[in-house]
Amino acid sequence: RRDPCEAAVIFLAAAVFLAVAAYAFGSDIRELAANRLQDDSYYYLRPAWNFSRSGIFTFDGEHPTYGFQPLWMIVLAVLARVSPDKLFFLRASVALGGLFFCLTGVALYRLARGWLTGWWVAIAPVLWTANYSLIAIYITGKENALFAFLLVVACILVRRRMSSPSRGAWKEGAVLGLMVL
Repeated sequence: RRDPCEAAVIFLAAAVFLAVAAYAFGSDIRELAANRLQDDSYYYLRPAWNFSRSGIFTFDGEHPTYGFQPLWMIVLAVLARVSPDKLFFLRASVALGGLFFCLTGVALYRLARGWLTGWWVAIAPVLWTANYSLIAIYITGKENALFAFLLVVACILVRRRMSSPSRGAWKEGAVLGLMVL
C-alpha cells in the first residue's frame, strides 16, 4: 500500500507536469520564445537541432560550437532528432524541463523520507513542485532541471550508501559521472 503523502506528492508532480506540458504545447510560440527562453537557451537548442541534422555541433552551420553542458546537449540532440520540426522541438524542450523539474519534486520526497516522518516529509517536495517562480527557472530549455534532478538522485544514493556501506557504488558513480558530464 502506498503512503498517502507519497501519493499526494506524485499526484501534485503529475498535475504540475501536465500544466507545464499544456503551457509548452498550447502557448503561442511568441510567448515561449520571448518570455520563456533565455538567450543561453538558444546556445543549446540551435546546436542540438543542427547536430540532429548534420552530425556536428554548430551554431551557424559551419563552425564547431563548444562550451555547453554535454549531457544536456546530448539529451536535446536526441529530442531534436525525433522532433518533426523546430517548433515542436522548442515546445518539447520546455516540456522536458518541466518533466525533470517534477521528477525532482518526487525525488525530494524520497530524499526527505530518509529523515522525516508523517506529513513533514511532503514539505520540501510541495514547496519545490508548487512554486511557480521556481518552475519558471527550470523550463527555459537549459540544463538546470536535469542537473537538479541528478543532484537529488545523487543525494538519495549517497544517503542509502551511508546506511548500507557494503553495497556497490556503481549507481552513485554513474549518477555523479552524469552530473560531471
